[in-house]
This record gives sequence, C-alpha cells and structure tokens, in this order.
Amino acid sequence: GGMYPELEIENGGDAWADERVRDLKFNISQELVTDYPIEGLELDFSAAFAQEGFFYFKDGGTADNTAIMTDWVRRVSEMVRSRPGGPGVVGARIFPTEQGNLNEGLDVRTWLSEGLLDFVVPVAYAYPVLDPDMPFEWVVGPAHDADASVYGFLQHHLQDEAIGASGRKFPTLENFRAAAANYWEKSVDGLYTTMLSWPLGDAERNILTTIGSPELVREKDKHYVVARKYDRASRVGYEHSIPHELAPPFPTASHSIPFTVADDIGEDDGRVSEITLRV
Repeated sequence: GGMYPELEIENGGDAWADERVRDLKFNISQELVTDYPIEGLELDFSAAFAQEGFFYFKDGGTADNTAIMTDWVRRVSEMVRSRPGGPGVVGARIFPTEQGNLNEGLDVRTWLSEGLLDFVVPVAYAYPVLDPDMPFEWVVGPAHDADASVYGFLQHHLQDEAIGASGRKFPTLENFRAAAANYWEKSVDGLYTTMLSWPLGDAERNILTTIGSPELVREKDKHYVVARKYDRASRVGYEHSIPHELAPPFPTASHSIPFTVADDIGEDDGRVSEITLRV
C-alpha cells in the first residue's frame, strides 16, 4: 500500500481494480518464490480488516471485481507452479464464511474447482478470541473435492477487551482441546495457532502436541466456550450468538443458542448440543 497511497480505498483510489496494484502484488509474489528457496506461497486475504467499507474494491464483490480477483489468483497460481526451481504449493488465508469472501470479490469455491489452491485457512484476524464454532464447514467439501487441504485456525485469546471482556485471558489446554476436537470433527486436515509464549515451554509444547492429534484430544477433558459477537467480524458474515437480545413478551419465551460439542453427550451419540435460554 505504501508505494501507491493514492490508490488506497481510504484515499479515494481504486485499489485492486487498478492494474498497477495487481501487478505490484504479483511481482512481490514472484520475487518471493523465484529468488528465495521456499516451498510455496500463502496468499493472505483475511489480514485486511478496515472499520468500514470494502477491503479490495470500492464497490465490493461485483461480477467484474470477482472476475478480476479470480484472474489474479489464477495468474499467481500458474506462476508458482511453473517456477524454474520446480512447482511450489499455493494456499490462501480466507474469511470464515463464504458470503463474507464473496462480498469482497473472493470466489474461493471457483479457485478450488479450478485447482488453483493446495490449501485454505479460514480465519478473521480482527477476531482474536478462540471460537470452537468458526463457521467454515462450507469450504471443506469443495476443498477436498479438489484434493486441497483445509487448516483450522485456533485463535489465541479466551477473552479480549476488544470483544467486550473486562480484561485479556488466554485459553487453557482444555479450551484448546475443545476447539481442536470440534475442528477435527469438521474434517480439517491440520491446525494453525499463533502467539503462544516464546520460547516455548512445557505448557506450550503440551498444547501443540495435544491439539495436533485427533486421538489425543478425543478422550481428554475439554472446556467449551461460546464466543461473543463483534461488529468487525460481522462485517465479513462471521456472526456469533451472544450476547443475545431478549425482546418482549418475556413470559414463556425461549431462545436457542446452538454450539457444537465434539463428544458423545447422550445415548443418541449426538455431536451437537443446544443451549436454550428460558425467561
């Protein structure tokens, strides 16, 4: 963004609709995969998180803008896979919901169907709170149909001031186990996490060892949490159930907040539990 400040959306520019921006991003990508001994490239589309407006195009995911972005991903993918040193892998960090991606011109389903990606990582940077129910199921089938992988992203806070808490709190091993178990139940191929204390101590190594194995988390103690609403996450369709507003008439009203529990919790061997608030 620093090279062409006049093209940034907040400055009235056309951003990715301007060919100069796309060429700059492509040239940076090409330099990375051709001048350095790396195995591939991970395109990060979910790092952008403005307070208002769109991230890549002033008018969002119109048909023309979506075609522009798909063509750019196609161009990068072909470049990475035909580099002189041998083909590299291509992945993308995307927003958790399909509609949230489409609103920005990111047609992930088409990228996968064309074989442009080897893996995807659903994540929203602006939402740092661990969410065992991140709604990325929509991408698992299309990815696996295209022989691509899906990696679940485990956020690094349990509570955060930005999401309405009174202070910051980090997840316990039991919190990580619960979220990891849910993600494995969604058929992810692996897990990401970030911002553990460095250098890694025994606790951090235990977390990484445990969450990386479906077998290790399956029978261990877990602590499930229900993540809170956050306006900036809602901007990309990433919605949450609490806090839940109760509207009159209050007597006999009931409100359901669904959440997933990747454990056998009843005789019917059910995997989904539902909280019902009665007021």
